[in-house]
Amino acid sequence: MTEQGKWNHRIISIVREGQTLDEARRIRPKPPKTYRNPIFRAKEYARMIESGLAKNESDLARKVGISRVRIWQYTSLLELDPSLVKAVEALGDPMPKRLITERQLRKMLKDPKEQDNFRKNLQEIA
Repeated sequence: MTEQGKWNHRIISIVREGQTLDEARRIRPKPPKTYRNPIFRAKEYARMIESGLAKNESDLARKVGISRVRIWQYTSLLELDPSLVKAVEALGDPMPKRLITERQLRKMLKDPKEQDNFRKNLQEIA
């Protein structure tokens, strides 16, 4: 059986009654995209280090499969104003769309005016 023949055989075997060949080729629709809340992820990483699951940021980075700097970037978000952290947490996890990103929050660490602007605009986001 040729490669094309193998492919056609697979498609024919999964074609349901009343289904066209084109419909059968779209076998699995993509699941809806979800986005993790950066504050939830930051707390998760901090909890893993505090509980002893990882010795430090480097160890956690190896276990999670990202860089140590990326771990630090997430955990540093917990240094934001507590009211802002709670407001971002209130957006839930996972988020149905990208309402706020880790990079946007990281900008707020450098500039307190950004935090004030975000608080004002938070009601529009949610």
